[in-house]
Amino acid sequence: MAEQTTTRKAFAISLIIILLVLAFFLIKPYISAIIFAIVFAYIFNPFFNLLDDKTKHKHKNGISLAICLIIIIVILAISFFLAPIIVKESFSFYQNTQKIDLGEPVRQFVLTTFKQDIGRDLSMSLNQIVTRATLFLMNSVSKFIEDAPTMLLQIFVMFFVMFFFLRDGKEISSKLKDIMPFREEIRDKFFTRFKEIVKGVVWGYIILGLIQGISMAIGFYAFGAPQPLLLSVVSTLLAILPILGSGLVWVPAGIIMMISGNVAGGLGLLIYCALVSAVIIYTLTPLILSKQTKLSPLTILLGMLGGLSVFGAVGIILGPIILDYLLLFIDYYRTGRLAEIT
Repeated sequence: MAEQTTTRKAFAISLIIILLVLAFFLIKPYISAIIFAIVFAYIFNPFFNLLDDKTKHKHKNGISLAICLIIIIVILAISFFLAPIIVKESFSFYQNTQKIDLGEPVRQFVLTTFKQDIGRDLSMSLNQIVTRATLFLMNSVSKFIEDAPTMLLQIFVMFFVMFFFLRDGKEISSKLKDIMPFREEIRDKFFTRFKEIVKGVVWGYIILGLIQGISMAIGFYAFGAPQPLLLSVVSTLLAILPILGSGLVWVPAGIIMMISGNVAGGLGLLIYCALVSAVIIYTLTPLILSKQTKLSPLTILLGMLGGLSVFGAVGIILGPIILDYLLLFIDYYRTGRLAEIT
C-alpha cells in the first residue's frame, strides 16, 4: 500500500513537472510581454486603487480597461511622433551617404592640421565607418518594419495580461504567495524587493533619460547641429527607453554634419556624445539605480548587463531581481539560517 502511494506521488510530481515545462514553452514567446505587463500593472496600481475606492469597487473592469487604453494612446502618440522622424532621417542619411563623398571634407579638414598621409588614412577609415553605420541603420529599419506584426501581437498580449493584473492583482499576489514553499517572512521579502526594484529601475531610467537628454542638448547646441531642439527632445525620449537609446539620434546627426562639410562640429559632437553616454552607462546608471533600488552598484551593473544578454530588454529588470534573490539566499546561508526559509 505504501509503495503504491509512493508511486502515485511520483507520477503526480512527474506529471506536474511535464505540464510546467510544456506551459513554459507555450508562453515562452510572450515572456517579455507578460513581465512588462506585470511591471506596468504595478506602476499604475495606485491609480487603479484610488479610482476603485472612489467608485466603491463597482467598476473594476471599466477602470482597468480605461487605464490600459490611456497607456495605449500615450504609447501610440509617442510612436507616431518618433517613428516618422526616425524613418525619414534614416532614409535621408542613407541617400546623403550615397551621394556625397565623406573623404573630401575630411581630407580638407585633416590636411590643414596634420600630414597628408594621416588625412588619407583617416578619410578611408571614416568612409568605412559611415558605410557600416549606414548598412546597420537601414537593416535596423527594415527589421523593425518586418517585425511590426509580431510587435503588435506582443503589445496586445501585454495589455491583455495587464488588464487582469490590474483588476485582480491582489488575488493573484495572494495565490502566488500561497504556493511559494517559503515562510511568510521570506515570501513578503520576495514581493517587497520585487516592488522596490521595479519602482527603482523605472524611476531611475526616467532620471537618467532626463540627464542624458539635457547633456545631449548641450552638445547639439554647442557643436551647431541642425534642429537642436527637435534632436534634444527625441534624444531624451529615446534615452528613457534603454531598448533604443539616444545613439539613434546623435550618431547620424554627427555623421551628417561631417558630410555637410562641418567636419570639426560633427567629430566634436560624436566624441562628446560618446563620452557622455559612456559616463552615464558605466558610472551614473549603477549609482542612480543603486540608490533607487537599494542594491550595490556592482549588483546593478552585472544584473543589467547579464539580464540584457540573456533575457533581452526585460532583463534590465529581471537581472537585478535574480541577483538580489540570490544574495538573499546567500545571506541566509552565511548566517546559518537557510533551514528557516521553509
